[in-house]
Amino acid sequence: LLIGTTTANGITASKLQISGTCDLSTATILKSTSSGIWLRETTNNANQGNGIWFDHGSLFAGIASSRVATNNWGTDLRFYTHPTTTDSTAYATERMRIVASGAVLIGTTAEADKFTVNGNIALNGGLNYVFANGGGSAGSVNAGFGLDGTNSIITAYTGGAASERMRIDSSGSLLV
Repeated sequence: LLIGTTTANGITASKLQISGTCDLSTATILKSTSSGIWLRETTNNANQGNGIWFDHGSLFAGIASSRVATNNWGTDLRFYTHPTTTDSTAYATERMRIVASGAVLIGTTAEADKFTVNGNIALNGGLNYVFANGGGSAGSVNAGFGLDGTNSIITAYTGGAASERMRIDSSGSLLV
C-alpha cells in the first residue's frame, strides 16, 4: 500500500509506505504542517492514548503516548517491552517514559530530575566521567567524578578546570 507516493522507491519488502515531508529544523513542530502517521485518541482522558505496537507471535512491545492529566496540556511518550520471564504473554511492561517537561524516566514513573533511573547504571569503557557544570558556561565544571574500570580508580574533581581533588586507588587508599 502506497500513501502519498506512486512508486515503491526500490523497497519491495515493505507492506506499507508513507511519503511526505515535515520540517524538523526547529525544536517546535506545527501540527498543521507535520506529515507522517497520525494516531488519534479521541477521549482526551489522562493515562489513555494509543501507540504503535510490535507483534512477535504472542509477545509484543510498543511505543505509546498519553495525556498526562486532564487539567493540563502535557503529553508523554511511553516505551514498553515484554519481560524475558513471565507466566503471561498478554502483558508488556513500561520501561522508559519521556514526560512533558522533557525529562527521561527509566524504571520509574515519578519525575525527580531531567534524567531519573530507578536501578543501576553501567558505564562501559576503560575511563568514564560524570560532570556537572552547575549552570555555568559550556566547558566549565563545578564537580564530577571519574571511574577508571581498567585500573580500579575513583577520582573526584571540583573547580572550573576540573582539577583532581581526591583519588581512591586500587588498594583502597584515599589520596587527597
